[in-house]
Amino acid sequence: MVYFTLYDVLFTTPFTKQELMTAERSAEFSQTGKALLKVLSAFPEETFNTVPFEGSWTAAQVADHILKSAGGTLQVLHGETEATGRLQDEHVEELAKTFLDFSLKMQSPESILPSESPLDKQETILSLEKLWTDLETAAATVDLSRLCTAFAFPGTGYLTGFEWVMFCMFHTQRHTHQLERIYDRQGIVERE
Repeated sequence: MVYFTLYDVLFTTPFTKQELMTAERSAEFSQTGKALLKVLSAFPEETFNTVPFEGSWTAAQVADHILKSAGGTLQVLHGETEATGRLQDEHVEELAKTFLDFSLKMQSPESILPSESPLDKQETILSLEKLWTDLETAAATVDLSRLCTAFAFPGTGYLTGFEWVMFCMFHTQRHTHQLERIYDRQGIVERE
């Protein structure tokens, strides 16, 4: 006869794909993309590529950084994977604490630094819309319980597909907050 402790059931039983990406998590992921697109759409074309204050990126540069980062996440989700010997959401809390701490200043990896060139607002928004749709599709169809081995997350190592999706969401929420600050600093009176 095999007995399981409560610990075994709660903390060592792997999640199924459906348990990882619940309806609530899927909705939050979708809402994160909508919030990003809403704040970007609110920027007038003439301020989209304007530096709002010293040391800041432009709204276009923030959008370009998100395109590069989220695009990389999509590639990793569709890359090589393997079974993991740990909980599939082990690093989610750590990722949330790091990326949702808006007082923490971070340096972007060089590979996802934004372009210095001006970007077309509408083209950028359309690219982000398509990318977010592709990410939502991947989150619903890829086995997020597996370890993604195409790229090791800096300072952490390999993440599961679920952890990559959560990172993408937290990272985008962080930069949506940054875009709201840029918008406010530019003295634009009303957001649509």
